[in-house]
Amino acid sequence: MIKEKIKRAIGGVALGLAVYSLAAYWPAIGAGAESKARAVEPSFAASPYLLIALDASSPGEAALPEQGQQPGSEEKTADQVYKNIQVFKGLPAAGVMRAMTFFQTALGVDCSHCHVPNELEKDDKPAKQTARKMYQMVRTISKEINTNRVTCYTCHRGRPQPEPPPASSAPSEQQMKQASEDQRPAQEVYQNIQTLKGMPAGRLMLVMSMFAKSLGVDCNHCHVPGEFEKDDKPAKQTARKMLRLTGVIAREYYAGNSPINCYTCHRGQPQPVSVPAAPSGAPPSSSQPKFEAKPPEVKPLASPPSVDQVLNQYVQALGGKAALERVTTRVMKGALVPQGGPNMPLEVYEKAPNKTLTMFRNPAGDNFMGFNGTVGWTRTPETGLRELSGLELEGRKRDAEFYQNLKLKERYPKMTVLGAAKLGDREAYAVEAAPAAGNSETLYFDTQTGLLIRQDTAVETPQGKNTIQTYFEDYREVDGVKLPFAIRRSRPGFNWTYKFDEVKFNVPVDDAKFNKPTTQ
Repeated sequence: MIKEKIKRAIGGVALGLAVYSLAAYWPAIGAGAESKARAVEPSFAASPYLLIALDASSPGEAALPEQGQQPGSEEKTADQVYKNIQVFKGLPAAGVMRAMTFFQTALGVDCSHCHVPNELEKDDKPAKQTARKMYQMVRTISKEINTNRVTCYTCHRGRPQPEPPPASSAPSEQQMKQASEDQRPAQEVYQNIQTLKGMPAGRLMLVMSMFAKSLGVDCNHCHVPGEFEKDDKPAKQTARKMLRLTGVIAREYYAGNSPINCYTCHRGQPQPVSVPAAPSGAPPSSSQPKFEAKPPEVKPLASPPSVDQVLNQYVQALGGKAALERVTTRVMKGALVPQGGPNMPLEVYEKAPNKTLTMFRNPAGDNFMGFNGTVGWTRTPETGLRELSGLELEGRKRDAEFYQNLKLKERYPKMTVLGAAKLGDREAYAVEAAPAAGNSETLYFDTQTGLLIRQDTAVETPQGKNTIQTYFEDYREVDGVKLPFAIRRSRPGFNWTYKFDEVKFNVPVDDAKFNKPTTQ
């Protein structure tokens, strides 16, 4: 009696996504389901969750706009900078590389998954067409359910193909046989059926079971116990909206045969995820350091060295004060290596006392970041020529100091040896270093070699405070001076490396090289 009452009282839809997706989840369940999904016009505003990228001090920072936002009058659009732009037309060019970076992270692939190496504009690979369609689909979802929390990562979770539902959750042959016995329309058997009208009544309970397993919930998540036909709980309305949404997806993007189901996004959780979780604090590897969400554990020392002892050991490890002061220019060439992206040719010119120029080439063209001792500037294909000011200028000025390794106590008026920390298989002195203004940093000096091997810096970004971890590796000696040939930076979800293969000292460099160009 109770079972029969529940079956006849069960109302509407519970817990799910799409009628069309039922066939993709368990093929026999979806047969006979009818959808009244309406066609939608895709929204052409980008989800900000798609635009995870470098920290505020790195090249190519500007995000694609949120819904309704347009590029500024001085910004170049993606189709003005890159070749064969389609779904990004009209959006700021500075956001393209950020979006590409997130796509790679979300699918666990590199550029060559969609692109022809060195000919990125070509459409030879089917994966590029699929990516365009998926991007448009995400925008449709954002408009249809008024959210920007659905991203590539929601379905893919670092895999090229979304994970299918576990086989263990599929109904048994006996359950399928029993479900096929009642072919009456669901609305003739159950009360308050709306989005599942036309589905055979015998299959409705299997569908409800699929919804529950996909979201990791039970009937009470959407239904009032004993009065399943009621619409009192907001979750039931949300479930109906999700069903209509996946009907739209099936119609607009899969010609009615959609592989997307509740499990695709939910993975056994009531709320889907948008971005990768911050990784756990695994020690960095020499090949690709990972961001450590938790700082290294620092243990106090019974007899710690003084700050002067640590810094003196560092200077001696580099080659000594006299050797460092004999160098007046540095010219370094190599590659900028972003996570998952192509190597970009890199050149860095530095001249005492405080001039610097960094040049690299990305798919959009040449990028420059310069400081001539007074004026700081950048020039990129996306934003053109721009002069720095305020905190951005102050940061560039600090970084341009040629002999900063000899002036750490000037750079950080307050320094404290906190103790020793384990970094992988190495032990390092942890030194808290506080500049005259701004956030304190932590410097890690190898207890054996004396060399600086890591630096943790908190930077202010429009999204709040962000930590950048810098690893100094592959120290080599050039003309009696040691310097790192690999400088790797890591932030949550992304890392990039300056990797040098040629370093020359005291090469003539004209002062004019560091000046802000007079034209774009």
